[in-house]
Amino acid sequence: MSKSRTRRLSKLELSLQPKPFSYKLTESKRKSLRQSTYQKLIWREKGSI
Repeated sequence: MSKSRTRRLSKLELSLQPKPFSYKLTESKRKSLRQSTYQKLIWREKGSI
């Protein structure tokens, strides 16, 4: 019973406050995406030139 209660609480907390957690994930993902896209752009420019 206690386990199910804690699980429900965690799910509720996540549904109520997904912004901080998701924001951190998106921030790290954005940085990695920026680096990968930047490298791809440079590689394309070098290849075209």
